[in-house]
Amino acid sequence: MTKYICIELNVQKSPAERQYRFFLKFIRFTDKIQCERIDHLIYISYDDADPMAMRVVQRLPRYFLRGFRITECSEHIFQKDQTTEIRLPIEENIDSTLFPYISMFLPVILGKRQYESWYYCNFINVMCVNEVGFYNYTDDRSCFKRILSENSAQYIKPLHFTKEVFISALFEEYYIYVWIDSCYSGDWDGNHDTHEAHPILIHGVNTDENVYYCYRFSPLKGVFACTYDIDMVHLSIESARCEISNHLDDSHISIFRPKEISQENLFDKSRFLRELENYTFSTGDKVKEYGRAEVAITDKKKICFGLDVTENVIRLLKGEAQNSNFDYRIIHLITEHKWMLLKRFQYVKDLFSIFDARLNQILSDYEQLAKRYELMKNYFIKQSMIQSEGKSFYAPPVQESARLKMINTYEELLRKEKALLEELYQILSIYLPLCDPDDGVSNYYFSAQKTGGRDEAGAYQALSWDEPIKTRKIYIRSLCGRDPLYCSGTMILSDGERAVSYKPELSAEHEAQLIFPSSQKIKSVKFYPEKYLTDQNGNLLAGFRIMEDNKLNQANEIIASSVFQVEGLDCSAENMLKEDSQFWCPDLNDRERCVVFSFDSPISFNSCVLAEDWAALRVSAYKIEYYCNGRWETVLAPEEPIGKLPVRKYFQRVVGAEKVRFSVVRSVCSPNGFDLPNITKFELYDRIGI
Repeated sequence: MTKYICIELNVQKSPAERQYRFFLKFIRFTDKIQCERIDHLIYISYDDADPMAMRVVQRLPRYFLRGFRITECSEHIFQKDQTTEIRLPIEENIDSTLFPYISMFLPVILGKRQYESWYYCNFINVMCVNEVGFYNYTDDRSCFKRILSENSAQYIKPLHFTKEVFISALFEEYYIYVWIDSCYSGDWDGNHDTHEAHPILIHGVNTDENVYYCYRFSPLKGVFACTYDIDMVHLSIESARCEISNHLDDSHISIFRPKEISQENLFDKSRFLRELENYTFSTGDKVKEYGRAEVAITDKKKICFGLDVTENVIRLLKGEAQNSNFDYRIIHLITEHKWMLLKRFQYVKDLFSIFDARLNQILSDYEQLAKRYELMKNYFIKQSMIQSEGKSFYAPPVQESARLKMINTYEELLRKEKALLEELYQILSIYLPLCDPDDGVSNYYFSAQKTGGRDEAGAYQALSWDEPIKTRKIYIRSLCGRDPLYCSGTMILSDGERAVSYKPELSAEHEAQLIFPSSQKIKSVKFYPEKYLTDQNGNLLAGFRIMEDNKLNQANEIIASSVFQVEGLDCSAENMLKEDSQFWCPDLNDRERCVVFSFDSPISFNSCVLAEDWAALRVSAYKIEYYCNGRWETVLAPEEPIGKLPVRKYFQRVVGAEKVRFSVVRSVCSPNGFDLPNITKFELYDRIGI
């Protein structure tokens, strides 16, 4: 029997819309409940004979703020949504096309710039399970948890995913990942009589035409967008239950959307290095049940990682390994993966602004190596087409000469790749601890030439510029993480005409800074550590970096909306630029709470550093804007606190800013009843490569 209730929400602490959206998450898996919000009232109809509907109704106090009221009501006529079509955005051109486990999710996130860094520190290491011919990235699906809000299930469990649920989820801007029986998809490359389970991505619906807008993989077409009849999709979902037994490691239905996160840098440096190390040295850090083939990590005849996957292909061509699924897909995998890796290496080089001649040469050599893999993939297709008389390009070549050519070429490429990656890993594991994107400063400054060597004063590292640069800071740090390098040293700065010698005091963490009262012209810097380590080639493992001056120091005028006035305490806005614990504090009655920095010449910047006074952590939302071409534009406006430790933010590069405005949007009261923000630090930097 259908019953109706009305819920009057408590909206004093949370808007009705937010509470309603939270409630919708819990009724997505049943079509036995209808609901509609009108202002602060929610009307609900439910079938009291349906267990899931009754469970939702019984748990209503969990979904809404305390103070809401429930009353029974007469029949409510629900308004029909007049919208009949929705298409959620996707990026159709993706790098990874062979693995539906991930390639159905990538179109959703690759079109969003804030996930770029996350993408480039994942999908590096690969693996192969020989007994079932299973190939995949070792990331699997777990890495998506960081950026996706997801509800998923498997077909072995009771499901309530009707087309009404799917359509409702799409109009709530959720994507749907689902396994279907390819026999029912009318354009599945002619496999109309073959039952085989494959996943698709549903990213839209047109109820008038009764179609879903989908994205899927095809052996002949790769990945592409298409449309499917709604009823046919749900018929194929039911049919796929019988064909899904070899895919128990995956969720068979997933309703998801990207998380609401700010455009922060999601690059996980330690993960990138760990995955690169695992790929280079053919190791893996986890194994689970892949298609009913649970194998030991030490048994390389059954499972292999990284470069051993290419070695496994060579063994298959030689007939030394057995794999009933050895075909074009494996060749496509190792070829596509080389281009994936090359893009990641180039991204890291640009992100951290690493200027190293040897690194540039390695990337150039790796690009040539990827091109040769591409040639071998085309050779495989050609030989397969010849032997099948043009009917298929999937089967491996049987002609002995063709196999021998592929074996010799892959063995040569494998040796070259291993040598390149071992050297690349060594270089990046040295540079990345120094080039930390979390310090909010510039890395090696623009077009600096990095050198090192030994002269009469000892071993040194140096940076030099064609034209003098200006800076107020020089930062020295170990390039080997926790390993101690040196306890003292000498730094010589030259502006091209005269040289000055400094002896920086190094901390217990083997770090030091030189901070000058004003900007200094520097044409070259040399650092001579008294104690140091070297790598296996005798190169000095010590490093330093030039920190570009805070752009706000170039301001010719600083105007605050107000300044808190108290005898004996300076709360002016200029305090935010000083290297001490003083702060800017606005007046108690000032609701604007902003500071405007004006410049004689327009500036460029793409990162900022902010901090509050440790005794007054009150900011809960703030905004940074810039003025250009007669109007203000927002750089970022996070709904989050600043905190006592410097918070670093990175964003798309701003060019030509005539003014910059920092505003405190919202602050909370501390125990003493004041909500006045105390901002100790506001800095802008222009890093390259972001």
